[in-house]
Amino acid sequence: MSTHKRMSTLAEASNAGRHEDALTLARDLKRELLADVFTDAALLGWARDYELRSLYHLERFAEGLELLESGEPKPFLISAKNAAWLHSVGAEMAARIGLHDAVLRQGQKAVDLRLDDGDVEGATTAIATMRALFDLVERPDLAERFTTWSERLWTSQEPGGRRAMDSAMAVAQAAKKDWYLAGLPRKEDRMRRWRLREAALIGDAARVRDLLHAGTDPNSIDPRAPGLPTALIQGAYAGHHEVMQALLQARSATSLANVQGRTALHQAADQGHDGIVRLLLEAGADVTAADFCGHTPLHVACWQDHLNVVQELVAAGAPLHRGDINGDSPLALSATERHTRVLEFLLTVDDDLDRANHFGQTALHGAAIAGIAPAVELLLSAGASADLPDRNGMDALAWAQHEGNAEADRVLSRAG
Repeated sequence: MSTHKRMSTLAEASNAGRHEDALTLARDLKRELLADVFTDAALLGWARDYELRSLYHLERFAEGLELLESGEPKPFLISAKNAAWLHSVGAEMAARIGLHDAVLRQGQKAVDLRLDDGDVEGATTAIATMRALFDLVERPDLAERFTTWSERLWTSQEPGGRRAMDSAMAVAQAAKKDWYLAGLPRKEDRMRRWRLREAALIGDAARVRDLLHAGTDPNSIDPRAPGLPTALIQGAYAGHHEVMQALLQARSATSLANVQGRTALHQAADQGHDGIVRLLLEAGADVTAADFCGHTPLHVACWQDHLNVVQELVAAGAPLHRGDINGDSPLALSATERHTRVLEFLLTVDDDLDRANHFGQTALHGAAIAGIAPAVELLLSAGASADLPDRNGMDALAWAQHEGNAEADRVLSRAG
């Protein structure tokens, strides 16, 4: 019988519920593949998949779990989606035979594989499945361990990366469900942590102080809000001065960041809260911290045209020459904004006007591309070179003409 015919027969047996036949066919095929000198890894993975499925349906859970955890003597291939499903099944098999540590191990593998595949909804479902299994085996301690593990998934990843964002989103979706806190030994403690961030959100300083006095960890993370995960980051974003004072007095860590790598100082700078920026700087917040785009708080404030914040950060020693992910300095970003007041200030403290980014473009290039004629004038008046070519061989005038920015074109043409 040809390989194609055998695969078809095996699939038909499994789909028809003839799991004993499917198991025999899968094991025969796998035995022959392992005996071959050159084994088809994809076909071996396919045979192994059906062997595991058959054992599961036949309720031969111990055999299935042993197979799942033992691997094969030769490499095999299987899709991340199928592998994740099998490990979820493995967790259930472990639960059925009382191997509770294996439930945790298999469940974590299932979630990891869903995230490897970029399947956020699948990862959320896998988390829900695991929690249901821990309820089934009456192991709230393992539910607590698994929940803590899942909440820390994004914090161990590169900020702003796909894995971090997907992990955060999957857990956030799960955390908003009614079952998420149910049955957890530390439910009340978790609720207090969540209430701390919520109080910071609405500016309820009295509530914040009460929760801190009760021993609530000021640095706890609310998994429902990976963009504003801690009370300090939330308070900085919302601009609640009294809340921030209470949190900083309780030694809230200014170094903690959200899923994008943004700290409380980034968030205060982004929203233009200069008073909050001062508080954070006095508490020792790092002015050099960079988010997933390589933006320091100064980059963010320049891009959002918050002059008072820019002045506070520069006075605190924020790096003027730090390039972001594209190599752009804060001055270069400010040159692309419609309002020029931040640029005017930066030109009084930063005289490196011809610094080029990774594409060979200076602040003048950026202003010409964005069509900000007043910024072009300011840079030229400060001594920026108009004839520098970028990596495309184009100077600022060429870019202004290419983008159809007539006013910037006229300014650059008059400058020769």
